[in-house]
Amino acid sequence: MAISSKVIRLLLSRSGGYCGNPACHSDLFPFFEDKTITNVEELAHIIGQSKGGPRGNNSLPLEDRDEYENIILLCPTCHTKIDKNPELYPLKIVKK
Repeated sequence: MAISSKVIRLLLSRSGGYCGNPACHSDLFPFFEDKTITNVEELAHIIGQSKGGPRGNNSLPLEDRDEYENIILLCPTCHTKIDKNPELYPLKIVKK
């Protein structure tokens, strides 16, 4: 499955353009000195997209894992940190 454009638009609009990690809150659309803008947002699964993914050993059906309630918008650093350390970022922490 894939995350739908509707879910992506909803996440982008509700994020305000900032990382979904409250401890970070980095700008996901930074400007460069020459006034150009880029985007660095990453769509992250709260419960892994597969059973073997971070926090993936969960009863949430695989077909529901690309839905809005299971996706968070993060900066690349937070996405990597959270997914590589699921023991430090269990479901109850990430889902806040």
